[in-house]
Amino acid sequence: MKNRVYSKLHDFACSVDDISILLDTYPTISWIEGDSAQVGKAPTIRVGRTWQLVANVDEDRPLSEHIDVMINFIRLKRDSLSKVLESAYGEFTIVCMYRSKADFNFGAYFDQKSLNILSGIGLNLDIDVYFLPKN
Repeated sequence: MKNRVYSKLHDFACSVDDISILLDTYPTISWIEGDSAQVGKAPTIRVGRTWQLVANVDEDRPLSEHIDVMINFIRLKRDSLSKVLESAYGEFTIVCMYRSKADFNFGAYFDQKSLNILSGIGLNLDIDVYFLPKN
């Protein structure tokens, strides 16, 4: 089982550093248009700007812990994130990867307060669940 929760900002006009300074946080990963990347087996060229922060939680910890850490970050940075999102696209992204039937009990709970935090600043919710073959 691997769980990850991200805050993602896309398609902004300023620099990645400008966002990092505004949020007083450096991204886990970022790129700008023209950067090369390996996506799957094929090399590709990035076509937009992205700033991503991954919740600092071990991937094998319950999904709820990842969600709580990222919701708290967003709550603390709400005003700064709102400024960025005036001219950018934002996502609250959940990615879960499961390999064993014992792990196939996916669940994500958002209370009203958490939903208000996300929707209040205009973040979109993206949930990806992968059931992968055993190695």
